[in-house]
Amino acid sequence: MQPPAQRPAGGPLAPIALSGLFRLLAATWRVRFQGRGLLLEIMDRGPSVLAFWHGEQLAMIAAHQRLGILSMISRSRDGELVGRVVAGLGFGVVRGSSSRGGGEALQGCAAAMRARGAALGPPDARAWIPSALWPWRYYGCAREGGAVRLLTADARRGEVFEVGRAPVLDGDWADALAAAPEFALMRALSPAYHVVEARAEGDGTYLAARDLRTRNFGTRFGALELWLDAGRQIRRRRWHV
Repeated sequence: MQPPAQRPAGGPLAPIALSGLFRLLAATWRVRFQGRGLLLEIMDRGPSVLAFWHGEQLAMIAAHQRLGILSMISRSRDGELVGRVVAGLGFGVVRGSSSRGGGEALQGCAAAMRARGAALGPPDARAWIPSALWPWRYYGCAREGGAVRLLTADARRGEVFEVGRAPVLDGDWADALAAAPEFALMRALSPAYHVVEARAEGDGTYLAARDLRTRNFGTRFGALELWLDAGRQIRRRRWHV
């Protein structure tokens, strides 16, 4: 559910003025794309997430107009202004941020991704996210049987390397996962989100799920840990968000 529209910063005419100024500024730029084909290929394969460094919004907006991209924008008055401008440039808008409305915004993005690409792509579809350190490096994976190949792409050279493999255990624990809405949400956001560890603990079982693309600095963001009892019911959970 999106919040009601509010008065944008600068007044009701500000979005029109800012949009005009932005178009004039963008018309003066000379843009050179690197790895553009890889981006379009990823988007053609199904739902995907684009991330960029804070402060680079202008260039990103100018370079990705009319591609059907959904943009997450804060609920502040400044966000209202930006939201109206980018909506006029062909972007979809969902409102929320880490400090306000983040959960609803995440659910909105997941719903939009499901609606736009109902199936998350064939089992061997690759899904990529950028490195937080090297702008030409991307981390991804590809399903292969009961495992996932962990991949690294170098946009400068146009090369893809396999750096390892991880098991996929989702099917073995489908009944328990059905009672974990966190898993369903993360799976909707990433086709690379899987249960990759299952081990006995006492009279129950410990499960660990994560996005196999997130290898930046060893982050655990989005990882889900479940502790099941002997009847495979969830007795405790920890979601790293």
